[in-house]
Amino acid sequence: MADANNLDLLVNAQDIREIKFVESPAPQEADLQAGEIFVRVEKFGFSANNVTYAVLGEMMRYFDFFPTTERGWGKIPVWGMGRIVHSRHAELPVGTRMYGYFPLARAVTLRPSEMTLTGFEVDRGDLAQVYNQYWLNSADPFHLPSNEDQMLIFRPLFFTSVFLDDYLADGHQYFGAQTVLVTSASSKTSYGTAFMHARRYAEQPVAGRCAMVGLTSPGSRPFVEQLGFYDRIVTYDDLASVSSDTSVVIADVAGNLDTRRQAHEHFGDNLKKIVTIGLSHWDKSQTGTLPAELDAKTELFFVPSWIEKRQADWGIERLVGTMAGAWQAFMADVDARCRLTRATGPEAVTKAYHSMVESRSKPDEGSVLSLWDDAFA
Repeated sequence: MADANNLDLLVNAQDIREIKFVESPAPQEADLQAGEIFVRVEKFGFSANNVTYAVLGEMMRYFDFFPTTERGWGKIPVWGMGRIVHSRHAELPVGTRMYGYFPLARAVTLRPSEMTLTGFEVDRGDLAQVYNQYWLNSADPFHLPSNEDQMLIFRPLFFTSVFLDDYLADGHQYFGAQTVLVTSASSKTSYGTAFMHARRYAEQPVAGRCAMVGLTSPGSRPFVEQLGFYDRIVTYDDLASVSSDTSVVIADVAGNLDTRRQAHEHFGDNLKKIVTIGLSHWDKSQTGTLPAELDAKTELFFVPSWIEKRQADWGIERLVGTMAGAWQAFMADVDARCRLTRATGPEAVTKAYHSMVESRSKPDEGSVLSLWDDAFA
């Protein structure tokens, strides 16, 4: 690391299909300010979630976490494993490993502002606090040493699922709907939500609870069916097979405005709410405007805000306990749902990025990437 330059991936804020790598000198310990650490980003999970970060980089301030001086470009955040290679922090020695929010880069300089029971925090002003927490392996209740790569893929996605399930069920009683329609049903965030829903009502007959219906493409239907998490699976072109007399709330992970319009036309007043979560169909998220009455029924689920609310409601012990119990249950047979693909270096990362942007990734695959050639040695 000492002799290697840093490498950052930048994305064009106006056209996320365009990316480039920027090389810069890596600092030595003497170059750091007091209290700073220089962290090698060993490896990171990569999914449609990262494409959402790119699409909403300016609007939702994801590009503000790791600013760049290149106007019109932004750094995509990733969730991954890091190791301290230089330190001027008394409590964080060289060699310390952690899980957290990093730029898609070889390395990054961080300035911890506060040590916590599980790691440390970085002060980034008014940016969402959940992204500013770093978990040391030695104290991380969610770290899975024997399934570390699977952890990198699922951890940020599944915890979105945990709190989306809570938001819909306990937070809003499904907005009075009889059925939850989940778009992009083959995505990991979507089927994690279906897993949580099934777990919540494991002992209750389907007829006595809110049903969960997964919307997916014909090609992804076999994968979604074998998961066994949804009460029913419907392809997008067969949405009309869901009775228009049924009141529904849509958990929209796809972000496809055409699907929202079709649901509005089909269900009418029985469409109670559209809760938007992601943009797995990002290229169809800006195709015109929505009818005013449909726009009024649409709201954004911003998971950091809901986590902050639940921490205030429950306290940190119950919050972590709720997350840990669900996490352990979900990850128990994760290998049956996901085949790992690992790749290193700029060319491989570029290929994986474009595959995700162009929606060519397979639902039963999970990508773990690194800009270090020896990451998986």
